[in-house]
Amino acid sequence: MVRKNCYALVIFALQISLSLACSPTSPSAAENAVSIPTIYVECKSEQSLDCNSNAANLNKTIFVGIMADDSSDCATELANVSTSDFYSYFIASGNGISEFNGALEATVDHWYGDSGAPVVSFDNTSHRVCAFIDTNGNGRPDSTETKGELVFTPSDQLAVIKDWF
Repeated sequence: MVRKNCYALVIFALQISLSLACSPTSPSAAENAVSIPTIYVECKSEQSLDCNSNAANLNKTIFVGIMADDSSDCATELANVSTSDFYSYFIASGNGISEFNGALEATVDHWYGDSGAPVVSFDNTSHRVCAFIDTNGNGRPDSTETKGELVFTPSDQLAVIKDWF
């Protein structure tokens, strides 16, 4: 019995030593994480015909995806997405329904990860946001649909997609 307790004590001491030796010296990813902000969409009619007050443009789904960094451009990235599931392509994605208040507008404040589970935070770094107005309702960014982008950091006071192509 003494020998068994002695082995348990040695194993316990090794576990503590290993956990102390292997603990990170830099902050963990969770400590660097910040809440994903609400993203606002604003597209004026002079930017795209998809953004005018035409009744056909109202109540359209606007898909928004957040990339892990800001180095890629949305035109290229969204062209790659057209053959796969939009939500699985970004670290966080969501959508909003368009309204018209002098410009086509939407608000996206619920985010989902590539597995479909809710996501509330991400790394506190600069991110590129890609969006498209799903005018035909197929859930994919087609070549004829208006696309937008934004580069922002979580410390920005307001994240609004205003650049459309």
